[in-house]
Amino acid sequence: MSENNPLQSYFRKPKLSIVLPSHGQWYPENSLQLNAEGKLDIYAMTASDDIKMRTGDPTFSGKTICEVVKSCCPGILEPDHIPNVDIDSILLSIRIASFGNIIEFTLAVPNTTLTRKVTMDGIQLLKAFNHSPTLWDDSVTIIDEDGQSLALTLLPLPMYEIFAMTKKMFQNQQQLNKVIQNDTISDEEVFRKNLSDITQNAIEITCNSIKSIKIVTNTNEVIADLVRENPQDLIQIVNVIKGMDVEYFNAIKTHLDEQRSKFVYRSHQQNSTPKEIAAGAPENWETELTFLGSDFLPENK
Repeated sequence: MSENNPLQSYFRKPKLSIVLPSHGQWYPENSLQLNAEGKLDIYAMTASDDIKMRTGDPTFSGKTICEVVKSCCPGILEPDHIPNVDIDSILLSIRIASFGNIIEFTLAVPNTTLTRKVTMDGIQLLKAFNHSPTLWDDSVTIIDEDGQSLALTLLPLPMYEIFAMTKKMFQNQQQLNKVIQNDTISDEEVFRKNLSDITQNAIEITCNSIKSIKIVTNTNEVIADLVRENPQDLIQIVNVIKGMDVEYFNAIKTHLDEQRSKFVYRSHQQNSTPKEIAAGAPENWETELTFLGSDFLPENK
């Protein structure tokens, strides 16, 4: 009966399939179902998905994104655990499957308050992406002045932690803005607390990215071998990170930032106009592309 259904051609089916940048790493066991080619099938959004994305997520919980990903990528059974290295590729693919490969981005011109619009081919962005399974370097070793080494294994953050942190940072910034708007800054305690919370957020992001820490003396004696799955070890990991010299902390943060930057999509090189240069822009530049917010959906016509 269904074979003769004249509406069959309108039913949802995959529009494209992609190789995940993570190659399936860092997902919970049995939470990822790829096709026979080892790729993730991508479906177009439904009308309901489109409305959800246009309405937005005022709570910054990530619920809307998770629901749309679950709808368009049924092979991802736990969308909230998507590692951050896969998020942009998945959202870009959903955008292509739903609205076509030509995408208009609004770019912020560096060192200015100006913006410019550019049109890019989403399929070409996907094709140009580096899909090496060893792209993420999960190891960093720090050696102190006494020759003692601190070896860390680092993981990409899952999506639920990214949204949780984004929500915290947004709330802290809102509170700070309210206090700053008061010329007398009368509630100094609130101001200091929110400023401290913003600092702690940066430390928490780093701690949440650490899978394990091993501390070895200059005589090769292992004096600590901590794994985050162990609750007691996790407490010690947090204490190590919070108590270390800022030089060492920054080395870890820089390594994490370098790994994350390998998985972002970037614009083509842009040449500044005389007006942009006069406003402070460099002559040539490129910038990171984002797939959340206004650039994700085309304008309703």
